[in-house]
Amino acid sequence: MRVCPGVRASPATSTRADANVMSFRLKLLGLPSLQREDGSDVEFPIGKPLALLSYLAFEYRPVRRDELAGLLWPDSSPDRARHSVRQAIWLIRRKLGEESIQGDDPVSLSETVVSSDLEEFWTALSEGDMEAATKVWRGPFLSRLVLSECRAWEQWREEQREVLRLSLFKSLLSRCEDLKVGGREEECLGYLEVLLRLNPFSLEGRVLHIECLLRLGRVPAARQALEEARRELEGVDGAAEAIGELEATLRAQQAR
Repeated sequence: MRVCPGVRASPATSTRADANVMSFRLKLLGLPSLQREDGSDVEFPIGKPLALLSYLAFEYRPVRRDELAGLLWPDSSPDRARHSVRQAIWLIRRKLGEESIQGDDPVSLSETVVSSDLEEFWTALSEGDMEAATKVWRGPFLSRLVLSECRAWEQWREEQREVLRLSLFKSLLSRCEDLKVGGREEECLGYLEVLLRLNPFSLEGRVLHIECLLRLGRVPAARQALEEARRELEGVDGAAEAIGELEATLRAQQAR
């Protein structure tokens, strides 16, 4: 049973059926790319075949060809859309080998041939390993793989992007709160940098950032962070009160 989106239930137990079959790694976080097992890049242009490959990798289930046709070729006639699906699958098999796509209809991605960075990402989050999670996070899910004419694709991509972003954000926020309580403000600041890129309008993140700077005695940096928070959080519920309290703390620390 699949535990998290885009990750296998038991990746550690997956074994390659044939040692002669080359394996590939699909990077879906940030700009999508494909690498061979030796780390060299596979030339695979940004477009619908890569979108189809990414969809199979994320969904990790057998997918009917009609579903792929409707997702990626919604404005084509049924025959033309099915032809486009065939062409995309042919290209994937040519690039990654015949074994990469399993089945005829439905089709699925072979776990022994293609793995993705989402497996590492979800494993890191489940284990609370924020260092590993932030390392594998190269940016938003499927950056630049925009298919504006495919409304269903864009909706799916945005939904999954938000799930991934929020999952990392919440895990980072929890970790930063723990680090602050434990007096590890310097480490906390490193994670807060990532957190505030994910959500610059986070009141909790902004407050933690300023509090850590104040605890470390970095008054000028705290002042600058306070002004940034004032700009970014304008109109956010509770922000004015929180900023006012932090400003009072900063003035008191300056007066010492």
